[in-house]
Amino acid sequence: LGVGYQVTELLFAGIIAFPLYAFAYHHRVMDIELTWATGLLLWVLTDFVFYWFHRASYRVRWLWCAHVTHHSSERMNFSTAMRQNATNIFNGGWIFYVPLAFIGFNPVWIGVCFALSLVYQFFIHTTLVTKLHPAIEFVFNTPNHHRVHHASNTGYIDTNYGGVFIIFDRLFGTFQEEHEPCVYGTRGALNSWDPVWANLEVYWALAKDSWHTRH
Repeated sequence: LGVGYQVTELLFAGIIAFPLYAFAYHHRVMDIELTWATGLLLWVLTDFVFYWFHRASYRVRWLWCAHVTHHSSERMNFSTAMRQNATNIFNGGWIFYVPLAFIGFNPVWIGVCFALSLVYQFFIHTTLVTKLHPAIEFVFNTPNHHRVHHASNTGYIDTNYGGVFIIFDRLFGTFQEEHEPCVYGTRGALNSWDPVWANLEVYWALAKDSWHTRH
């Protein structure tokens, strides 16, 4: 699954996403020079956008189709971080970040911040780390917080959407502490080792529901 995701991103990201980012940046509102201050600001803004994109991925079924693969694992480890859907680039989630280019942030900087965010998030997919210092747990997304996000327990579903920071969850009412052992996986278990089916099973369910929906 990780290989399929990487291949489609490499082959199609430049063709699909780059033109829109280039257009937005060409018509940018202002010129923002790269400094330590603007770089830090973009780092925070990128994570702010990630929070809303990630949250939307649980509310908009089309976006969920590209994200559910990441949650269908019944384990929580570093390999889960690489468990991504190969259709991700086609679902349009990257559109959430285009306004940053329109404001005046260079798309290359946006890409760097997003890539660094993904590197950070790789390391929070683990059960080996318990709680960190309270100050860290208050500001940053940690393994403790992200385990809750991946759990299918009733009280844990749709919580802790942050990428690097957990502050946005605290601000917007989606934060949840870990208070009971996490049960990983989705409510409707995948029950398959077929990577193609793991990528497409939710699309098939969406197609069936759409077909039978009354207009």
